[in-house]
Amino acid sequence: MNGSYQHGEDEAERIGIAVVTANEAYDRAHPQGVRPGIGFYGHFLRPFIRKEVLLEIRARRKKGLLLRAEQELEDERELMELNTQIEDRLHGREPR
Repeated sequence: MNGSYQHGEDEAERIGIAVVTANEAYDRAHPQGVRPGIGFYGHFLRPFIRKEVLLEIRARRKKGLLLRAEQELEDERELMELNTQIEDRLHGREPR
């Protein structure tokens, strides 16, 4: 993999680079032009996603600015918004 992953500006860019890299790796192994299945992506992307989660946890610990209850409430609100965005994308709706 090239060094662009490490230099991604945020989690979305780094995951995007990981997906492109997954597609390239799959294409080299399967040159028929068929996209990989869910299992391949799940396996390939797992360490990238886990790293992003741990980086976020570390960043929040370093901040230490929010009380735990406030942070949990903020997290729940963010999860609700993310669930809405995911559902929109899964069903081909325009992002809100």
